[in-house]
Amino acid sequence: MAMIGFVALWLSIGALDRWTVRPAFQKLEESQALEDSARARAAIWGELRQLGNELGNWAEWDDAYAFADHPDPAFVRSNLGNWRVLEKSSRLNLCAIFDRDGRVLYSGGYDSKLNEAAIPQILSGDKPAIWPLLQPALDPPRALNGVLSTEHGLLLLAARPILTTGGEGPARGVLVFGRFLDAPLLRLLAEQAKVAFEVFADRDPRLSNQERDYLRLSPGEPAFQPGPGGFRFVYESFSDLAGKPAFLIRTPIRQDISNTARNTSQTLMGVFGLTVLALLLGGVGLFGRAAALEMKIDTAAAAWGTAAAVVLVGLSLTGGIFLEFRQRSREALERRFQTVAVERSGLMVARFQGSLRELDAIRRFYNGASTVSRAAFHRFVTPILDHGEFRALEWVPRVPRERRAEFEAAARQDGLAHFQFTENDPEGRLTPARERDEYFPVYYLEPYAGNEAALGYSPDSLHPARGVALLQAWNSGQISLTERYRLVQETEQRFAVLAFAPVYQAGQEPRQADERRRQLDGFVLGVISVDRIVETVFAQQADGLIVKLADISAPVERRQLYVSKSFPLKPELSPAGSLSPYRQDFSMANRMWRIEIQPTPAFVSDHTDRLYRWVPAVGALSTLLAALYLFATVSQRRRAEKLVALRTAKLREQEQLFRSVFEEASDGALLLDDGHIIDCNEQAMALLGVASREQIIASRPETFSPDRQPDGRLSSEKAQDLIESVYRKGGQRFEWLHRRATGAELWVEVQLTPIPWNGRRILYSAMRDITERRRAEERQRLAAAVFEAVRESIIVTDANSDIVAVNPAFTVLSGYAETEVLGRNPRLLKADRHSEADYQAMWRAVASQGVWQGEFWNRRKDGVLYLVLATISQVRC
Repeated sequence: MAMIGFVALWLSIGALDRWTVRPAFQKLEESQALEDSARARAAIWGELRQLGNELGNWAEWDDAYAFADHPDPAFVRSNLGNWRVLEKSSRLNLCAIFDRDGRVLYSGGYDSKLNEAAIPQILSGDKPAIWPLLQPALDPPRALNGVLSTEHGLLLLAARPILTTGGEGPARGVLVFGRFLDAPLLRLLAEQAKVAFEVFADRDPRLSNQERDYLRLSPGEPAFQPGPGGFRFVYESFSDLAGKPAFLIRTPIRQDISNTARNTSQTLMGVFGLTVLALLLGGVGLFGRAAALEMKIDTAAAAWGTAAAVVLVGLSLTGGIFLEFRQRSREALERRFQTVAVERSGLMVARFQGSLRELDAIRRFYNGASTVSRAAFHRFVTPILDHGEFRALEWVPRVPRERRAEFEAAARQDGLAHFQFTENDPEGRLTPARERDEYFPVYYLEPYAGNEAALGYSPDSLHPARGVALLQAWNSGQISLTERYRLVQETEQRFAVLAFAPVYQAGQEPRQADERRRQLDGFVLGVISVDRIVETVFAQQADGLIVKLADISAPVERRQLYVSKSFPLKPELSPAGSLSPYRQDFSMANRMWRIEIQPTPAFVSDHTDRLYRWVPAVGALSTLLAALYLFATVSQRRRAEKLVALRTAKLREQEQLFRSVFEEASDGALLLDDGHIIDCNEQAMALLGVASREQIIASRPETFSPDRQPDGRLSSEKAQDLIESVYRKGGQRFEWLHRRATGAELWVEVQLTPIPWNGRRILYSAMRDITERRRAEERQRLAAAVFEAVRESIIVTDANSDIVAVNPAFTVLSGYAETEVLGRNPRLLKADRHSEADYQAMWRAVASQGVWQGEFWNRRKDGVLYLVLATISQVRC
């Protein structure tokens, strides 16, 4: 029944998680996404309102009212004369003033990205096409705000009727302000809203065909729709002033809420499993108690039931842990792939955009030089070519028809004997260029080797790929790129792109487009080697990644710039479908490029943490071991209880034995914990002169010591140092001066030993009274001092009459050093003045009386005789 109840409860929790908890979190996630979308929308409309508020101050101004009636150039010069400053100070890109009939009294603006006045086509002309949309602002006077999709991008547009400062009329016209909703502004708005939303114009090349259909969604009504990578986003469509779909806001759905839901459910399941396991273990303990009380319980049934429950819980926990670790492994793999892809993509973007900066550096070189020779061009660009971004660097001058012969002749004088302007014929062969008003030939070319066929190449400016970028760079004054391009000298199916950087006469860049068209001197042209840059960054696909590079500004059939080779040919290295591809769109001069990176099974194999695969085996083995353990524990509980009782009795006997040894020890014994006495025996009480244990317990050893030890150190300080030394180095033996309770001092020899007790270490101190030994040692030291200090010569011999010691006075008197006489007989001092009978009589007196005193002659080491009064005594020890 317990097993059935467990399974039912487990399934109930799973069902509750699947049908209640997760849907609730998903609704919360969708609600959060809608709030994010609303904040993104509010950020854009807030910017539009701010633009309208700035416009309102201008539209209700007497000077503007007077200008609308009689246009005065002074008004424009003083208020709208420096558009670079206006854009920087107020982020204003456009201003237009209309009279009541829709005629343009003034139009101007500036966009630093385009480096020119970016007046949309709909606002151009004497009576522009936008006027029908602005006319409602006149009667009755009212404000108009909206968004326009222009050829230059999305434009926030605000229109106000021109009135007096007091807001009175009649309205004399309409004043219009515009601000481009470009990438920097969108980044600013995203930071303000704290939402990573994106905005796409109706013709944005980044939109997929499926996303273009979302433009037909009901304006202002957000909807959850699938987007890139199959993920769901919040899409919201918005119309322009004319009511046509203008742009789309895409807001991501935050995944942290669903992750929280999943983690919460997994935590609940884990807690439930652990709780059941704890209850099972507790049940085993209760069963043991019951067995101990001899309750009638079927031991075998309980053992089998416990084991079965443990198996069920263990396998359930194993399954949950396996799923959790597998999910974490997948998430870690996804993060690793995203990290690598972001890193490599960033490197590739940096390399490509760095090539544009290098090209711009060559343009600045031309702007700063009056003339550039072929040799100077070679010297300047050779280091740039070494970086590897460019297949070739070229100087493409603008050559009028009448100067063609002059240029061809000059090139031949530079050593290019067969130089001429060339172009492709209908069959693709190089032929001399036909007559036309002007040419753009490849005049300087580095490196020359391998690119000889490109020198002099001058196709018509209407060339479908090259001519479009050339004209765009010419008109805009900015670097412009072609679509993918196959070079005339290229023999393989490899693509490059041509980057044109315009150079103007006198090194000055004209502000107006018509001036730029007249003053163009030529182009610095860089042939960017797409495959070389990509393969350098990705190290020949060593990371197991497939990289694709596309120009999404180009038609679909000409978008592909690069794709990793060989991978699609091998099924085992096909893109791994478990990971979503990484995509990044980035601006490359006038074009929008897209990087797409996909992992292969090789990447997945190299970066997947497969430890989770061991979870089933380890979990099953652990469950089996736990079940066997609990089965054995329950079935053998009685024997275990008996063993426990037996061991308890033995422990008590050992405790009693230790207590007897402790109490009956002949030495004083103390137990110290943290420097305090926690126990002592009677011998310790006798040594310290106390009558009861209470006088010692909780005291410190230095309490029964003089303030200072004989070496001068404080007893408390020295005791603490000794205790710390024992904890660090182990047991130590030392001598200590104690003071009895009566005040009498005694010397003890202490053996201090650390012992384990209740998970920590305490100290066992054995004390032995050595007061008498210290006194004997003191007497011995005193005798030795006297022996050394007396002025009489002293010789000490052993039972064999060999000298064992002499004092310093002997050395002075005899001239012999101690080391010269030790172990020798005193006869070495014999002077031959006395007979053998005299010496025998002397030794008989010593033997019988224990002492002899008299005079006799000795001989010094140097042979000199001297008379001594000697006393010879017999010492017994």
